[in-house]
Amino acid sequence: MQIFNTLTRRKEEFVPQQPGVYRIYVCGPTVYNYIHIGNARPLIVFDTLRRYLEYRGNKVIYVSNITDIDDKLITRANEEGTTMQAVAQRFEAEYKKDAAGLNCLPPTVQPRATEHIGQILDIVADLVKSGHAYVARNGDVYFRVRSDPEYGKLSHLNLDDLESGNRALRSQMDDDLKEDPADFAVWKAAKPGEPAWDSPYGPGRPGWHIECSAMSRTHLGKTIDLHCGGQDLIFPHHENEIAQSECANGCTFARYWMHNGFINVDNQKMSKSLHNFFTVRDVAQAYGYEPIRYFMLTAGYRMPLNYTVELIESCKNSLERLY
Repeated sequence: MQIFNTLTRRKEEFVPQQPGVYRIYVCGPTVYNYIHIGNARPLIVFDTLRRYLEYRGNKVIYVSNITDIDDKLITRANEEGTTMQAVAQRFEAEYKKDAAGLNCLPPTVQPRATEHIGQILDIVADLVKSGHAYVARNGDVYFRVRSDPEYGKLSHLNLDDLESGNRALRSQMDDDLKEDPADFAVWKAAKPGEPAWDSPYGPGRPGWHIECSAMSRTHLGKTIDLHCGGQDLIFPHHENEIAQSECANGCTFARYWMHNGFINVDNQKMSKSLHNFFTVRDVAQAYGYEPIRYFMLTAGYRMPLNYTVELIESCKNSLERLY
């Protein structure tokens, strides 16, 4: 079986480290709202890949996380006058309802970020000790991007180009805590009213990217066969994951990378400001879940896919004819 590897930008034979056993990590949702139809695409695409591998008699260890600590969650909790945990629990349950409706198999393991604070801090400590990360004066811990000579290898972006784009932002910063504007947080110092955990650097919470590195290493080991997600995660999320994981672990993080294409709505990028933002729940209430799955599989997974009412109705009619 061949797959297109984002890392090498070419089709390659998909060969696992252990014959007949595939270790796959798929970035899951940040549970602060109902998932939209763009979120449904990786859910369905990589579920289909998993089903095919299992159909061929392989064992698949399929890990897909729940991000239950994030700025968006904190903002929503403050707006509702509740706790971040309450928001996360509510929308994790709604996400699982939608995933089941879309006929996606439950992951082998579905870890939550907040359950891996210890593992996250272990990686942060390794990075600080090796000089790949540093503690800022306020207690933030930043990854030193220039300490990794391979940074940019997944997104194929040049660090100097990224630097020039950041200079204007740097000049606007009142309190420059970073050594370099490209550096990113692996641990964030606590702010008033935010959830926080104790650490050697003071109370704080994990950065977004470090969560997946810790959950992946905990449940799949230091080197995984395949890492999947949407195209929008290539940079900075997946690029940063590779950098911090490989600098902490001293070995290859993921041997293959797959990324699905974007979903547009009526040939426009989906956004709330354009009023073309559809949740899976909204569409399913009008047409059912199965036409959504059918629609997502009508084009190659790397191709952009255009959602329209006419197309989803056509998918519903096609399914009725098939049955």
